[in-house]
Formats: sequence, C-alpha cells, structure tokens
Amino acid sequence: MKDIKLLLYVEEETDVALVEKILQVAKYPAEQVKILPACGKKNMAHFLNHSWKLNGVKYAALVNFDYHTVFEAVEQAKKQLGDPDAAVFCAVPTLEAWLFADIEAAKKNAYSEHGRKLLERIPLPEEIPYPTRLAYAVFGQKKYKEYALKVFENFDVQKATSRSPSLRTFLEGVGKLLDVQNIPVADVYARSMNRDIFSNLLSEVSSPDTIVYRAMEGSGITAEEMLTHLREGSQVGQQYAVEILRTARDVLARKAQNSRGQL
Repeated sequence: MKDIKLLLYVEEETDVALVEKILQVAKYPAEQVKILPACGKKNMAHFLNHSWKLNGVKYAALVNFDYHTVFEAVEQAKKQLGDPDAAVFCAVPTLEAWLFADIEAAKKNAYSEHGRKLLERIPLPEEIPYPTRLAYAVFGQKKYKEYALKVFENFDVQKATSRSPSLRTFLEGVGKLLDVQNIPVADVYARSMNRDIFSNLLSEVSSPDTIVYRAMEGSGITAEEMLTHLREGSQVGQQYAVEILRTARDVLARKAQNSRGQL
C-alpha cells in the first residue's frame, strides 16, 4: 500500500473492473489507486466515517445516484453517506450509463445488430432510465461484462465527458486528488451548455435536409447532421452553438441600445 495515493470505494464488486478500465483509458496512474467494493451505501458510510484511515492516503466514494443534476446527486449522496471527510462522486443514474458516453464505441462492441439499432436514438447518458437493462440488451446479458469492458478499447474520453457531466466530474475530481497534470476531459463548454436546448431549437425551425452551417473547408452541414454534432458535443457542434449564442448576444445588445435611445 506504500504507493497508494487514493482509496476509492465503489458500491459493488462488479463496479471495480468498470472503474479500473475508465481510469486506465484516462491514463491515470493505476498503481496509485486502490478500488474497494463496499457492498452497499450503508457499508460505505461506515467505512468512510468510522474506519481507521491511512496517513497520506486520500479517500473517495463513487455511488450510483439518480437525481436531476450531478450537483444535486452529489449533495444528496453526501447526506446519505453521513457527510464524510472524503470526496464523493456520483454516476448518474448508474455506472452503466457511462458505457454509452461514447456512443460510437458502444456501437462497435454491441452484441448484435439489434443492439446497434437500440443505440441509434438513445438519450444522453444521464437521461437513460435503466442503463443496466440497456447494457444487457446491447451487450448481451450472458456476456455483458466481456462486451461492455471492450467499449473502453475504442473510448474517446473527450467525447464521452462532453456527453456525460457525471463522468466528467468524476474524472476531474479523481485527477485532482491524484495531482494529474493533464486531465483528459472536454472543454468547459461541454459542462456549462445544455446541448438539448440547441438541439430542440434546431428541430423546431429547420427541416432535416436544410443546410444550417458551412465548415471551414466549405462543406455544408444539414440540420439532421448538426443535431448529431450537438448531441455528441463535437467540435463542430460546439462552434455552431457558440455562434448562435454570439448572434443572440448581438441581437440583445442592439435591443438594449435601441431601448436606451428611446428613453
């Protein structure tokens, strides 16, 4: 245990391999993290609040928690765990939702064509109602772990953290606890902007085949294609959203100026 910097509790034994893979893909120093299953939140609360602590080791917990926002989930989880002197992270609604944070990686490892079709129209990870059931359907219940863990062989952490705020928060937090210099998460834009707002607006005002944006090289992007970019948090989608906001800002500024002129 002499090289361990962080002791991370997870809820169940089955969570350990999944979290190990996520940290591995993020290129975090695996030898500095010890992941322990608590077998439930009640045991986790006991371990965090009443167990003897090792000097020089930081403690953290990762729990499944279904709540409106990641911030609210963490606050409620802290209360359930007795407000421990440790970092608390939440997978919203469950850890299995993170398997679908990079949807293309999930598609590549789907158990069947039926599984791939299920992934065509799924919501963002935090909005999936039953991630474990979806994981069984996509990866096959008997070989669920085998197929699911392969998702991370093609996992794009930037794309994944732009689509999943709870995954981003977890990797950011663990990175800071380990003093990682380069935390591989998406730009702040992905955390602060609600992509669904832009997606819904675009769906309401444009037909699917309307050209709504032209890339730097001049190629046209249709409304249907842009919806995909927005929902996945791609660079093109981010740029499009930023330009919409810039236009809205200019309109508001002109309105404010005109209002002042009429006073």
